[in-house]
Amino acid sequence: MKINPTPHDMNLKCTVIPPPRAYLNDIAIQSIGYHRLTQQFPATLTRNIQTGQNVNYQQNKPNKMLIYLMFFHGWFHDCFHGVKTLIRTLGLILSIGLLGCPLMLRAQVVNTGFADSTGGIRLGSEPLVLGAQLDFYRNWGPSRSQEIPDLVSSSSLNQWAINLALLDLRYQSEQIRSRLMPAFGTYMERNYLPGEPRLLEASLGFKPWKKLDLWIDAGLLGSPFTNENPLSKDQPTYTRSLSAEFVPYYLSGVRIGYTWGPRYSTYVYLVNGWQQAVDRVAGQGLVAQMEIRPSSQWLINLNYYGGREEHASRMDPGNNRPMLGWRSLFDAYALYRPTSKTLLTSSLYHGWQNGDTWAQGNIVAEHFLNPFWACNLRAELLDDPAGIVVPKPDNNGSSFWSGYSMGLKYRPNHHFVGRLEFRRLTKGRASIGAEKWPYLTLGATVAL
Repeated sequence: MKINPTPHDMNLKCTVIPPPRAYLNDIAIQSIGYHRLTQQFPATLTRNIQTGQNVNYQQNKPNKMLIYLMFFHGWFHDCFHGVKTLIRTLGLILSIGLLGCPLMLRAQVVNTGFADSTGGIRLGSEPLVLGAQLDFYRNWGPSRSQEIPDLVSSSSLNQWAINLALLDLRYQSEQIRSRLMPAFGTYMERNYLPGEPRLLEASLGFKPWKKLDLWIDAGLLGSPFTNENPLSKDQPTYTRSLSAEFVPYYLSGVRIGYTWGPRYSTYVYLVNGWQQAVDRVAGQGLVAQMEIRPSSQWLINLNYYGGREEHASRMDPGNNRPMLGWRSLFDAYALYRPTSKTLLTSSLYHGWQNGDTWAQGNIVAEHFLNPFWACNLRAELLDDPAGIVVPKPDNNGSSFWSGYSMGLKYRPNHHFVGRLEFRRLTKGRASIGAEKWPYLTLGATVAL
């Protein structure tokens, strides 16, 4: 508690009396510190202390209460700073011990849930940037199947394939922005229905007021769900996690976003539906997003989706079509970068539709061994008992996935990333005969 003298206190007269001087010196000065005493109390009081005179306030109430307040104020102040210093010291020792380096710089956390927009080359003097990426891979596994079931990203087996080849044309001015990302590859073939445009993103944004950080974007937009986007170059691991494979990678509609400051941003989307470039289910979907940055080391993202969607496994007995129902999904993910070398991230979500539920969780860790080489670990699971988003043909089979992976990443510069990753996925539970999908991936990404 900070004690501020009242005008009445400042005008009190001081008289010399027999010694309560030691009491004042020993308790008040030693407890709160002489420098804090001189800052918080009137010059009359401190001047008498400096000259060795004893003071007595001529007032109705005894002055001992003021001295007690001074004592406890100093005691709490010193304890608080002592604890804070101890925590800082332990944190520094722990960082040095774990990372084995004398000093690490803090890095701003980049949201890996959205496609990177910092690369490319500027075209002339206009605010126009052209980027490009080529992502190719090969998976080796014991299965004779040509692809891993249910997955869309990097899912071909025992063959060389292009996951994504894309162009990224971006325009950014003070109040207008636009992005166009045409692409092809096995990801596009398995994630887009016939008749849907082969575009990762095609959007146009407008900022109505120069001084207000509010943007309105419309078109085919990147999805805010989970901590991963389709571009492997942006991610700790080469292959996409189960979390990203069973939520929308993209949304088609309108987004309104407002940044409240360096720590908070909010967005509202009105979209065609659950990953529908072309509207296939009557009615619109609603998406709400909040991005929180408590510090330069943390990023937390919260999302909600609500809309009328088709059940992936249940049929309506009246018309033999997929059963319709309101789908809700709550998604949360966090990224923590304690140093420029280490990244920890985790994604959790839970959803329900037609009385059924599904859930997912994962955790990923990446650590750079030196400026060029990094290693990563991942553990994940997804449980969809009724097959809301993971199809169960004829209600047979299992919609439970679990797995882990470990990998190496080689990044000599900002234009090339080489990967070697071992991943083991299990579909189903051991009690009912699980399918095992172990495979080794060699991948490389070249970016402009």
